[in-house]
Amino acid sequence: MISEPLFIGLSHIGQVFSFCWSKKISDCAVYDFDKKNLNKFLKKEFTVEEPDLKKSIKITYLRNEFEIKKYKVIFLTLDTNLNQSNAKPVTKNVEEYYKKISKIKFHSKVKLIITSQVPVGFTTKMKKKYPNKNLETIYMVDTLKMGDAIKR
Repeated sequence: MISEPLFIGLSHIGQVFSFCWSKKISDCAVYDFDKKNLNKFLKKEFTVEEPDLKKSIKITYLRNEFEIKKYKVIFLTLDTNLNQSNAKPVTKNVEEYYKKISKIKFHSKVKLIITSQVPVGFTTKMKKKYPNKNLETIYMVDTLKMGDAIKR
């Protein structure tokens, strides 16, 4: 299994986390189930809120989802929209990605670290709804601020 982390989801948070990891720690890889997001990232069309992302970085780009099972640490990095009427997170896209990842037949234990803003109990709900004995799900609080994320 590959020890460098894989970042799945190339919205603002995924772009920033993968960029900063590659810049400050070591190599990493990225993938997005949404081919449009992946292609934009490949073309270096990064989020406009972070102009420093234009600098060159060393990141491996996965071409298909079958390569995901080679990684033992995966960050699920999707921005979470808020419901305009009640300001609660809309987690549908995070659940869709979690479901896809949980269907992968990993050959050994994998850590899945969710960085998306999700409500309390979300990871427990996902583990019950989409069980995978080799997927250890962890939640990491996202504290990025748009436009200032790289400095932080």
